[in-house]
Amino acid sequence: MCPVKEPYFFACEGGMPAFTGPEDDLLQSVVVTDFAAYRALFDEAGDARAIGEATPLYLYHEAAPPCIHHYLPDARIIIMLRNPVDRAYSHFWHRIRGSREPLRDFEQALNAEAERRSAGWEWFWRYADFGFYHAQVKRYLDTFGKAQVRIYLYEDFAADPAVLLRDIFGFIGVDPSFQADVRLQYNKTGRPRSRLLHYLFHPRSPVRAVIRTLFPLETKRRLATRLQQVNTYKPPLEDAVRNRLATRFQDDVLKLQALIGRDLSAWLPDTPP
Repeated sequence: MCPVKEPYFFACEGGMPAFTGPEDDLLQSVVVTDFAAYRALFDEAGDARAIGEATPLYLYHEAAPPCIHHYLPDARIIIMLRNPVDRAYSHFWHRIRGSREPLRDFEQALNAEAERRSAGWEWFWRYADFGFYHAQVKRYLDTFGKAQVRIYLYEDFAADPAVLLRDIFGFIGVDPSFQADVRLQYNKTGRPRSRLLHYLFHPRSPVRAVIRTLFPLETKRRLATRLQQVNTYKPPLEDAVRNRLATRFQDDVLKLQALIGRDLSAWLPDTPP
């Protein structure tokens, strides 16, 4: 896998859009905008049977599928879809955890989405818009065909990650018997219980920079992930807010259900989470 988890190249080829809202320094620091630099990210791949990267923005961004197809027409595409209400709520807390969301009320942030988009804010404040999956998934099926696209639900992974991973490994042509360690929950979102501990492992923290020099990369990742798990709390989403947002997604969910041939009734309004 690419050492930069989300290089964004196929959404940002040629340069980042000229957003006029709040800047995201972390995004600016990892975006790759030319193909030579993108290829260089995989210089250490050696004779690996399969190489890849994971940039969630590629699902949402209209330019990504044709750009991927232009450079890598035989690419295998893996899409994992989460209940759009849960995804939006988690997205909101991810922005709060990274100190990038000034609002502290989820519904207020949803209501501010259209105004922020008109004002030129980056994609990542579009909590609801990211969850209208039907058109996003259809773009990939139309561009690559069903044989090159695998679509999973987050519920599949939560229920039995080993089964799902075996299917992915077979799809990309690597050893399907490999046993991946799935005990850690990476990138957990929510409110920090301890602001001090949260600050110590923030990407901009000088303490984290020191830790990076003292420990191997994998050790540092595991340590940070363990502490983040312990230190993160996400308040439950109010039922009324959940139902209002689920109602917004209802028509799209029904179209997506028909497109991918999966029962998505649990994503519809008035269904318990």
